[in-house]
Amino acid sequence: MKMILALAAAVLVNSTAAFANLVGTTVTGVFTPYGGGYLAGNYFDPTFLASSYPQGSVPSGSANITSPTVTIGAGDTTFGFQDQYNTDTADFNGSTLTVSDVMTGSGALPWNMIFTDSAITGITLVSDNFYNGVTATITGDTITLNWPGTYPVYGGGGPYTAAYTAVFNVTSSTAVPEPTTMIAGALLLLPFGASTLRLLRKNRVA
Repeated sequence: MKMILALAAAVLVNSTAAFANLVGTTVTGVFTPYGGGYLAGNYFDPTFLASSYPQGSVPSGSANITSPTVTIGAGDTTFGFQDQYNTDTADFNGSTLTVSDVMTGSGALPWNMIFTDSAITGITLVSDNFYNGVTATITGDTITLNWPGTYPVYGGGGPYTAAYTAVFNVTSSTAVPEPTTMIAGALLLLPFGASTLRLLRKNRVA
Protein backbone atom coordinates (compact mmCIF):
# COMPACT_ATOMS: atom_id res chain seq x y z
CA MET A 1 0.00 0.00 0.00
CA LYS A 2 2.83 2.40 0.87
CA MET A 3 4.39 1.75 -2.53
CA ILE A 4 1.12 2.53 -4.29
CA LEU A 5 0.76 5.84 -2.43
CA ALA A 6 4.35 6.78 -3.21
CA LEU A 7 3.87 6.10 -6.91
CA ALA A 8 0.61 8.08 -6.94
CA ALA A 9 2.38 11.04 -5.33
CA ALA A 10 5.18 10.84 -7.90
CA VAL A 11 2.67 10.93 -10.75
CA LEU A 12 0.94 13.99 -9.30
CA VAL A 13 4.20 15.85 -8.66
CA ASN A 14 5.59 15.14 -12.12
CA SER A 15 2.42 15.86 -14.11
CA THR A 16 3.20 18.91 -16.20
CA ALA A 17 0.91 21.88 -16.68
CA ALA A 18 0.18 21.61 -20.37
CA PHE A 19 -1.83 24.74 -20.89
CA ALA A 20 -3.11 27.77 -19.03
CA ASN A 21 -6.68 27.88 -17.82
CA LEU A 22 -7.80 31.44 -17.17
CA VAL A 23 -11.49 30.52 -16.96
CA GLY A 24 -12.72 31.34 -13.48
CA THR A 25 -10.01 33.92 -12.75
CA THR A 26 -10.73 37.63 -12.29
CA VAL A 27 -9.43 40.17 -14.81
CA THR A 28 -9.70 43.95 -15.01
CA GLY A 29 -9.70 45.52 -18.46
CA VAL A 30 -8.89 49.09 -19.50
CA PHE A 31 -9.44 50.40 -23.04
CA THR A 32 -8.25 53.88 -23.94
CA PRO A 33 -8.41 55.44 -27.43
CA TYR A 34 -6.31 58.57 -27.98
CA GLY A 35 -7.11 61.75 -29.89
CA GLY A 36 -10.16 62.60 -31.94
CA GLY A 37 -11.98 64.20 -29.03
CA TYR A 38 -12.00 61.08 -26.83
CA LEU A 39 -11.67 61.92 -23.14
CA ALA A 40 -9.10 60.13 -21.02
CA GLY A 41 -10.79 57.21 -19.32
CA ASN A 42 -11.63 53.52 -19.41
CA TYR A 43 -13.96 52.73 -22.30
CA PHE A 44 -14.45 49.17 -21.02
CA ASP A 45 -16.08 50.72 -17.93
CA PRO A 46 -19.87 51.15 -18.39
CA THR A 47 -20.00 53.71 -15.54
CA PHE A 48 -17.46 55.91 -17.34
CA LEU A 49 -19.37 55.56 -20.61
CA ALA A 50 -22.64 56.55 -18.98
CA SER A 51 -21.14 59.66 -17.40
CA SER A 52 -18.57 60.82 -19.95
CA TYR A 53 -19.25 59.17 -23.31
CA PRO A 54 -22.95 58.28 -23.60
CA GLN A 55 -22.68 57.69 -27.35
CA GLY A 56 -20.57 54.62 -26.54
CA SER A 57 -21.81 51.37 -25.02
CA VAL A 58 -20.88 47.83 -24.03
CA PRO A 59 -21.99 45.41 -26.80
CA SER A 60 -24.55 42.75 -25.97
CA GLY A 61 -22.89 39.51 -24.85
CA SER A 62 -19.88 41.22 -23.27
CA ALA A 63 -19.07 40.32 -19.67
CA ASN A 64 -18.15 43.92 -18.76
CA ILE A 65 -21.79 44.98 -18.97
CA THR A 66 -21.74 46.16 -15.33
CA SER A 67 -18.03 46.49 -14.46
CA PRO A 68 -14.55 46.49 -16.05
CA THR A 69 -13.56 43.77 -13.55
CA VAL A 70 -15.04 40.43 -14.58
CA THR A 71 -14.68 36.71 -14.03
CA ILE A 72 -13.45 35.03 -17.19
CA GLY A 73 -16.01 32.55 -18.48
CA ALA A 74 -16.36 30.30 -21.48
CA GLY A 75 -18.85 31.30 -24.15
CA ASP A 76 -18.94 35.07 -23.68
CA THR A 77 -16.86 38.02 -24.86
CA THR A 78 -14.82 39.22 -21.89
CA PHE A 79 -14.66 42.91 -22.82
CA GLY A 80 -16.37 45.04 -25.44
CA PHE A 81 -16.86 48.67 -26.48
CA GLN A 82 -18.74 50.13 -29.42
CA ASP A 83 -19.73 53.49 -30.83
CA GLN A 84 -20.74 54.78 -34.26
CA TYR A 85 -17.16 54.46 -35.48
CA ASN A 86 -15.70 51.22 -34.11
CA THR A 87 -16.40 48.04 -32.20
CA ASP A 88 -13.49 46.83 -30.07
CA THR A 89 -13.44 43.54 -28.18
CA ALA A 90 -11.03 41.49 -26.08
CA ASP A 91 -11.87 37.89 -25.26
CA PHE A 92 -10.01 35.65 -22.82
CA ASN A 93 -10.83 31.98 -23.24
CA GLY A 94 -8.78 29.37 -21.42
CA SER A 95 -5.28 29.94 -22.76
CA THR A 96 -5.91 32.59 -25.43
CA LEU A 97 -6.62 36.29 -25.77
CA THR A 98 -8.34 37.45 -28.96
CA VAL A 99 -8.67 41.17 -29.68
CA SER A 100 -10.56 42.75 -32.56
CA ASP A 101 -11.30 46.17 -34.04
CA VAL A 102 -14.08 46.59 -36.58
CA MET A 103 -14.05 49.97 -38.34
CA THR A 104 -17.21 51.21 -40.03
CA GLY A 105 -15.78 53.77 -42.43
CA SER A 106 -14.12 56.31 -40.18
CA GLY A 107 -10.82 54.57 -39.51
CA ALA A 108 -9.41 53.97 -36.03
CA LEU A 109 -7.53 56.09 -33.53
CA PRO A 110 -4.54 54.74 -31.60
CA TRP A 111 -5.49 52.76 -28.49
CA ASN A 112 -4.16 50.87 -25.51
CA MET A 113 -5.72 47.83 -23.86
CA ILE A 114 -4.50 46.88 -20.39
CA PHE A 115 -5.44 43.66 -18.59
CA THR A 116 -4.56 42.73 -15.02
CA ASP A 117 -5.15 39.20 -13.68
CA SER A 118 -3.12 37.77 -10.79
CA ALA A 119 -2.96 34.42 -12.65
CA ILE A 120 -1.29 35.79 -15.80
CA THR A 121 2.41 35.02 -16.26
CA GLY A 122 3.16 35.50 -19.99
CA ILE A 123 1.89 36.31 -23.48
CA THR A 124 3.04 35.34 -27.00
CA LEU A 125 1.65 36.30 -30.39
CA VAL A 126 -0.11 33.66 -32.49
CA SER A 127 -1.54 35.72 -35.37
CA ASP A 128 -2.18 39.39 -36.14
CA ASN A 129 -3.73 41.06 -39.20
CA PHE A 130 -4.00 44.57 -37.68
CA TYR A 131 -2.61 47.31 -39.88
CA ASN A 132 0.97 47.86 -38.60
CA GLY A 133 0.36 45.20 -35.95
CA VAL A 134 -0.53 45.17 -32.25
CA THR A 135 2.36 45.37 -29.77
CA ALA A 136 2.07 43.28 -26.61
CA THR A 137 4.13 43.71 -23.44
CA ILE A 138 3.79 42.24 -19.97
CA THR A 139 4.88 43.51 -16.57
CA GLY A 140 4.15 41.20 -13.67
CA ASP A 141 0.52 40.14 -14.03
CA THR A 142 -0.42 43.02 -16.36
CA ILE A 143 -0.64 42.79 -20.16
CA THR A 144 -0.52 45.98 -22.26
CA LEU A 145 -1.55 46.01 -25.91
CA ASN A 146 -0.87 49.02 -28.14
CA TRP A 147 -2.08 49.75 -31.66
CA PRO A 148 -1.20 52.93 -33.61
CA GLY A 149 -4.51 52.98 -35.49
CA THR A 150 -4.99 53.91 -39.14
CA TYR A 151 -4.88 57.72 -39.18
CA PRO A 152 -1.71 59.16 -40.83
CA VAL A 153 -1.45 61.94 -38.23
CA TYR A 154 -0.93 59.28 -35.55
CA GLY A 155 1.48 57.18 -37.59
CA GLY A 156 -1.17 55.00 -39.22
CA GLY A 157 -2.20 55.61 -42.80
CA GLY A 158 -4.25 52.45 -43.28
CA PRO A 159 -7.80 51.84 -44.48
CA TYR A 160 -10.86 53.41 -42.86
CA THR A 161 -13.05 50.33 -43.20
CA ALA A 162 -11.69 46.99 -42.03
CA ALA A 163 -12.03 44.20 -39.48
CA TYR A 164 -8.84 43.28 -37.64
CA THR A 165 -8.08 40.39 -35.28
CA ALA A 166 -5.04 39.43 -33.23
CA VAL A 167 -4.68 36.21 -31.22
CA PHE A 168 -2.25 35.63 -28.35
CA ASN A 169 -1.38 32.64 -26.20
CA VAL A 170 -1.50 33.51 -22.51
CA THR A 171 0.30 31.51 -19.84
CA SER A 172 -0.86 31.52 -16.25
CA SER A 173 -0.22 30.14 -12.80
CA THR A 174 -3.44 28.15 -13.05
CA ALA A 175 -3.09 25.19 -15.38
CA VAL A 176 -4.74 21.96 -16.41
CA PRO A 177 -2.61 18.77 -16.47
CA GLU A 178 -2.35 17.02 -19.78
CA PRO A 179 -4.98 14.26 -20.11
CA THR A 180 -2.23 11.93 -21.36
CA THR A 181 -0.32 12.48 -18.13
CA MET A 182 -3.31 11.49 -16.02
CA ILE A 183 -3.98 8.42 -18.18
CA ALA A 184 -0.32 7.37 -17.95
CA GLY A 185 -0.52 7.68 -14.17
CA ALA A 186 -3.63 5.55 -14.02
CA LEU A 187 -2.00 2.87 -16.19
CA LEU A 188 1.07 2.93 -13.97
CA LEU A 189 -1.02 2.21 -10.88
CA LEU A 190 -3.25 -0.41 -12.52
CA PRO A 191 -0.96 -3.46 -11.93
CA PHE A 192 -0.61 -2.58 -8.26
CA GLY A 193 -4.35 -2.26 -7.89
CA ALA A 194 -4.81 -5.66 -9.50
CA SER A 195 -2.23 -7.17 -7.13
CA THR A 196 -4.05 -5.71 -4.14
CA LEU A 197 -7.34 -7.23 -5.30
CA ARG A 198 -5.71 -10.65 -5.67
CA LEU A 199 -4.33 -10.44 -2.13
CA LEU A 200 -7.72 -9.50 -0.75
CA ARG A 201 -9.35 -12.44 -2.51
CA LYS A 202 -6.73 -14.83 -1.13
CA ASN A 203 -7.33 -13.52 2.39
CA ARG A 204 -11.08 -14.07 2.03
CA VAL A 205 -10.58 -17.63 0.81
CA ALA A 206 -8.18 -18.37 3.67
